Amino acid sequence: MAEVPKSHVLLTEKIKRWIRTILLTANLPHDVREELVKYTSGRRSTDDRKRRSIPFDLVKTVHKHLSEEQQDLYLHELLEGSEVYLHETESRTRDPELEARVQKLKDELAQREYEQMTKNVGFQQKRNPEESIGKQVRSLNKQLIHIFNFLLTVVGSFMFAYKATEYSLEKPNIAVQICSGMVVGTAVFFADLYFLVKHTA
Repeated sequence: MAEVPKSHVLLTEKIKRWIRTILLTANLPHDVREELVKYTSGRRSTDDRKRRSIPFDLVKTVHKHLSEEQQDLYLHELLEGSEVYLHETESRTRDPELEARVQKLKDELAQREYEQMTKNVGFQQKRNPEESIGKQVRSLNKQLIHIFNFLLTVVGSFMFAYKATEYSLEKPNIAVQICSGMVVGTAVFFADLYFLVKHTA
């Protein structure tokens, strides 16, 4: 289980001054004295947290000894100008082996989902690929026949109206013949198109 970090407060000049006071006047245990000296020396510790902050428990120890020395000082006065020290959280690097296993599981899950989606399609193709291809060819031929009949009907209607108009006139009139052919051809075009779309829908 990870160790819970102790609470720290910013080390102010006021706290340093009172630490120096009890170092000179109070009868402190050896380990407490050594710990307090670290926060009064001018040398900077290699540990940035020790240089910029002090454990709150140690501040309470300072206040306790000040009270024993008849110093009229409250704890909140000792902490005046200080604040809770928020030290940076160390970012943990993920285990490369664990990362590789997680990625492998993701890939396997994605592959399984893909196979599930394409299962029916693949089964039909594997079961009878010739039947599938033949069905597509027959469908294409059927559509081509419909288109050919459509074009043939429109062109035939145009030619019929064109020639019928020519025979009905005493003298050939190309403009009138073309107009007649276009009218009949257009009517047949839309009628045939309607039935073609309705049949293939």
